[in-house]
Amino acid sequence: MTAHELLQPLSEYFSFCTRKDNQLAIKTGDGQPDDLPEHSNRAAEITLVCDNLRSVFNVGSLFRSAECLAIAEVLLCGISPLPSHPNMSKTAMGTETKIKWQHFTSTEDAISYCREKGLNIYALETVCEAKSVFETTFTLPMALVVGNESLGISPEVLSMCDHYIKLPMLGWKNSLNVSVASTAALFHIVFGEKHG
Repeated sequence: MTAHELLQPLSEYFSFCTRKDNQLAIKTGDGQPDDLPEHSNRAAEITLVCDNLRSVFNVGSLFRSAECLAIAEVLLCGISPLPSHPNMSKTAMGTETKIKWQHFTSTEDAISYCREKGLNIYALETVCEAKSVFETTFTLPMALVVGNESLGISPEVLSMCDHYIKLPMLGWKNSLNVSVASTAALFHIVFGEKHG
């Protein structure tokens, strides 16, 4: 029986209780990374900075995205949950152990760390000055700063950033979930056309 065939009877067997995605996970193995050295080299020059994210599930999702893209490092700032959180693996799916990360008490300290490493600082935020990620030429090495789910990036941290970028929105809502938006932006930075 294949994993997909097994999923249906398991789902029916456990139908009497509320299930979560990770409770019926059937591990089938992970694939080999694609051999794309130009893109791998770009990704290795990107650091992701999380400015006081609240949700462990968003942080776990960001770890998964960062690992899938082979991003250099994830900086968790302030209240952002750490990989040791008991719910992290539900969305990180084991990637929290495979990517370099650090915790900083404040995001300002993390930005200073990035500056010392010579990184260009980009803020993914819906401010008036923000340019579309699809119209931006990214200069590497760089850090991408993403903000709190409700409050966005703090004004103090925004003032420390070199560039403001955003994802264009065509609907009524002006932003995506932080992990979704960050992933979309990171994939464009790694695989997009404009290279600085």
